[in-house]
Amino acid sequence: GDDHINNTPRQIHICKALGYEVPIYGHLSSILGPDGKRLSKRHGAKSVLAYRDEGYLPKAMLNMLARLGWSHGDQELFTKDELIDLFDLDAVQKSAASFSPDKCDWLNQQHIMASSSDDLTPLLKGQLEQLGIDADDLSKGPDLESVAILQQSRCKTIAEMAEQSAWFYQSFPAYQDEIVQGAFTVDALPHLDALITSFERLTDWSSPPIHEAMKEVVSAAEVGFSKVGKPLRTAVTGGIPAGNLPDLLAVLGKSTVMDRIGKAIDWINAR
Repeated sequence: GDDHINNTPRQIHICKALGYEVPIYGHLSSILGPDGKRLSKRHGAKSVLAYRDEGYLPKAMLNMLARLGWSHGDQELFTKDELIDLFDLDAVQKSAASFSPDKCDWLNQQHIMASSSDDLTPLLKGQLEQLGIDADDLSKGPDLESVAILQQSRCKTIAEMAEQSAWFYQSFPAYQDEIVQGAFTVDALPHLDALITSFERLTDWSSPPIHEAMKEVVSAAEVGFSKVGKPLRTAVTGGIPAGNLPDLLAVLGKSTVMDRIGKAIDWINAR
């Protein structure tokens, strides 16, 4: 770090006194936090293990750290091999680098999106286990790889992915009034009933047929798609943000979807 420039002459004298070959020294600019103060173990810096536990990918952290004080044109995303090939001391910046948590999140999301499901699945499993969820028990939820594929374009960290995927595996909790009251109205009842009827006829439980079945219900009811989609999404997720509705229904499984729609109908009728 450039904060050690002033003691470099002492290091050179020590090397010479001991008869060692004096190395070529290169100093990187200091890393500043969002508040403009230098990061240190006493101010603003977190352990790399903390980032791991929060669901940041090692390759994303490497990418971020390499870009602090060094650049290669306008390129932001790098693989490890690219960093090895492209790094040049002439491109090291003299001005202090600024660490941005938002930039770190963005880089991590980009690397998550570029990762294979084989890489993401064990990481997601580990984060779900931290939430007390056994994703190996397929009787309680869908295949974990399919969930990782569904969620990878939506989440900034693996921890966030686990939090937004927990509802796939947990016993469905009671609906919370403040979350569902805007979706579970009396007007939603006929749409949910029609969805059950339409879904029951499907022999191919995949995204395209599910989407067509939803469109049929919307068309027959002569309403906007949100009038059907909002109560359906709330019924199956409990109001948790999720991705494309036909895709998540396909991953969740037909029997679970039908069961949760039924619970939503019971909830509305009980009010």
